[in-house]
Amino acid sequence: LGLRADVVSYSTTMSAVARARRWSHALSMMSEVQERSLRIDVVTLGTAVHACERCEQWAHAVAILAAAQHLGVTPSLICYSAAMSACEKG
Repeated sequence: LGLRADVVSYSTTMSAVARARRWSHALSMMSEVQERSLRIDVVTLGTAVHACERCEQWAHAVAILAAAQHLGVTPSLICYSAAMSACEKG
C-alpha cells in the first residue's frame, strides 16, 4: 500500500516541526511541496511564516510573504500577523 503525501500532511508535519522550533525544517518541507508539484495553500504558507515567527527569523517570514504572489497564494491576516510578530521579536 503506497501512501502519497499531500499538502495537508505536509502542513501538519510543518506545524509539528515549528512547535519544536525547527524553522529550517519547515521551510525545507515547503520547498519539497513545490518540488513534488503540490499546490501550496494559505495554510502551508501560514505554517511556514509561523515557524519563522516562533524562532525570530523575521527576514525569512517576510521573504515567504513576498513570495506568496509568485506561489499563487493570497496571505491571510494570520500570515501577516505572524510576520509582524517575527519582525517585532527579531
